[in-house]
Amino acid sequence: MKKLIITLAIALAACTAAFAQKGLSVGVGYQSYTLHQDYTITLPILGDVTTNADDAFGGVYAGASFQLFSFGPGINFIPGLYFSATNYKDSDDSDNQMKQSFIGLPLYFSYKLDLVPGTLAIEPFVGPTLSYGLSFKGTADNWTNTTDFYSDDYDFKPFNIAVGGGIALDIVDMIRVNVGYNYYLLNLYGGDGKGNVNRNGALSFGVAYMF
Repeated sequence: MKKLIITLAIALAACTAAFAQKGLSVGVGYQSYTLHQDYTITLPILGDVTTNADDAFGGVYAGASFQLFSFGPGINFIPGLYFSATNYKDSDDSDNQMKQSFIGLPLYFSYKLDLVPGTLAIEPFVGPTLSYGLSFKGTADNWTNTTDFYSDDYDFKPFNIAVGGGIALDIVDMIRVNVGYNYYLLNLYGGDGKGNVNRNGALSFGVAYMF
């Protein structure tokens, strides 16, 4: 799966250059999501006991998207390639922190509607996003020692897929302001025992320059 994601990323980067005249946009933004975790352990007498936590992550993303195909007036296929870096800090204990970085490959379909031709357009979009984790680490002592959740000791899975969409506002065919939402589908926990870990409710806001 890692090779597939890297191959797709390289292909999308190549297509970005090849189709730069077909609606390339490069942008940055902020995103936030809840990392939901729950685990079930079996205790003497008590039996199965489930613990859970919802940790709020926030951070930045940067990348590019481009119009690859058009399927008629206003209907477009717009893939992209983005890098995200996010973190969590316990509000009660600042030494308890986590950092997560990943690449995302959104495969969106959009419909562009010109409100004022050449000046203002609105473009809703929807589709899946492939995600591959680059790093997922935690600490309880301000990074003096770290926990690598992708190591064999924890065996978290880096690949995920989301469904989502959003809406973009294009200004004078140059500036794009967008808001989006993704819901991730797969359990990231691959270790022994019963557990579930996932990015839920990922909300993003961004701005991009259109070429």
